[in-house]
Amino acid sequence: MYAHLKSPRLLALTLACATGCIVGQRGAVEFSAEYPLSEIQALRVALPDTPLSVRGDPLADKLTLNGYWFSVGGTATVAQEHAEVPEFDYDREGGFARLTAVIPIDLRDLIDLEIGEITVPDTLDVELLTGLGNVEVTHITGNVSVDVDAGHIEIDGGDEGVAARARIGNIAIRSPGVMDAVSGEGSIVLVQSGVGGNSVYADAGQGDVRIELTSDANLNLDLHATGDIRVQTSTVSTVSYGSFRREVGNGSVDVHVTAAGNITVVLVDP
Repeated sequence: MYAHLKSPRLLALTLACATGCIVGQRGAVEFSAEYPLSEIQALRVALPDTPLSVRGDPLADKLTLNGYWFSVGGTATVAQEHAEVPEFDYDREGGFARLTAVIPIDLRDLIDLEIGEITVPDTLDVELLTGLGNVEVTHITGNVSVDVDAGHIEIDGGDEGVAARARIGNIAIRSPGVMDAVSGEGSIVLVQSGVGGNSVYADAGQGDVRIELTSDANLNLDLHATGDIRVQTSTVSTVSYGSFRREVGNGSVDVHVTAAGNITVVLVDP
């Protein structure tokens, strides 16, 4: 598990305290909430900076979440009042639902959100968006999409396909579906599960990429790296540098990787 990343505001408060400045009092409000998901096929969760842990549950029929609102104020009373102001907004249209946070503009620099866990039905398509925070997704069999400005992403599932974007942060995905990962600054590890046979796409602006395949039939390898390229499967074995292209069988399964670092592609047992 990756280390937790502090939000910019909490980091600033920490630094201020370290230098002896008085930044006021802290307030905290614990919350838990649930929202209906009947007839919903896709859910978007778009929240301010926060870690996100999302778990699919085959018995769930609602969206449930828990966590804390944190705030600062000149006094303990004011800080607590600030922490009680934010709320969630949940809206539905057709088969789509969206969860967002409502924070008054004048309090946005004083309030932080920390999600504990979000639980949803495991067949739901899920899209997650946040600024700063690590994201972990498990036991979702639908589509999974994650987009963060800064934070590490870990996904186990996403049978119908996974897309992950981190401007800064490492990405690790294990899925039987198509995987598409982009990190502006960080490493990428993509692991096929099940019988394999789905395409894999990775782009690491600053970092290495490792791909683990459970099938090497019908590969369309298109690899570009500033470092070493190593491919070790039952049909292809090479150590090269810069670029490597090779088609196996009918070439219907893309393995397209670009990395400002090294690329490793290996065959593993399902």
